[in-house]
Amino acid sequence: ICNEARRKAVEEETRRKAEEEEEARRKAEEEEARRKAEEEEEARRKAEEEARRKAEEEEKAERKAVEEMHSGALKQKAVTANLLSDICESV
Repeated sequence: ICNEARRKAVEEETRRKAEEEEEARRKAEEEEARRKAEEEEEARRKAEEEARRKAEEEEKAERKAVEEMHSGALKQKAVTANLLSDICESV
């Protein structure tokens, strides 16, 4: 009877340890999956932020180029107007 009880106790302890190990493994896998998902989300967010920043820089550069072109055209018109004015005064 004692041997049977001892055998059952050992089996129960072995089963309990196996369940604990399985639970610990499952929790570790879940934690790893959560951590990996967070890292992927952070990487995606950073990539989106970088893409947005680059697009803003490109838009700003494009606006500046247009403004400079417009400014250059206005200056050219002013020079032309001054030349015409000088020509008219000399005539």
